[in-house]
Amino acid sequence: MSMLRITHIAVQIPDQPELRLLREIGVLDSMSDVVVSRIAGEQVTRTALARILRQPTDLVILSGHGAPGRIYLSHDSVSAKWLATQLKAGAPRLAVMAMCGSDVGDDKLRAVTTAIAHTGINVIGFPISVDDVVAGAYIVELVRALVAGADIAQAHEVAVEEIGGDDLVAARGIELRAGLFDGYRPFLDQMLVFDQRLLRVEHATMILLDHFGISADAV
Repeated sequence: MSMLRITHIAVQIPDQPELRLLREIGVLDSMSDVVVSRIAGEQVTRTALARILRQPTDLVILSGHGAPGRIYLSHDSVSAKWLATQLKAGAPRLAVMAMCGSDVGDDKLRAVTTAIAHTGINVIGFPISVDDVVAGAYIVELVRALVAGADIAQAHEVAVEEIGGDDLVAARGIELRAGLFDGYRPFLDQMLVFDQRLLRVEHATMILLDHFGISADAV
């Protein structure tokens, strides 16, 4: 398969326990057919996060601390809609929100995963509480399956089954949300535009052939 581009953000908040991600980072960096762009530590600001999320990528992994409807940066926090807007710019196939509460709605039922799915991006969210080691193991097995050629749903199922023996409760709480689209009308409209362009190209070609006295049957 082609190279899998991964954007990995690991947010460390000052005075909070360190994320136990060394094994996860090491395994991802050692995989073949994977290119990883990463920002990590206590310097994950809004500007740094927005910059890296705008880069074209296949998979975004965001590890850190979250709450219903928000994620925490090193010295700040951002809303689910802010994050979804920045994610859309890089057009990933999948976003993994590996942080507590990313799949849990706030008092207005707004979850981080919901906002991301509404932009059309497939997203995986975590329950209100999850162990760093379990989250890291899930991420590693998800990426390993994707590199092997599994589609997103298959890769998610494989990763959940692999960690289920260690933490069945956490495994059951990790959810894949399909990106939502506004029906099929946008695709039909786009196909109509392509058809119109093709007709114009064919018409221009016929004019050129006629100008040079070339029969259309000869080409």
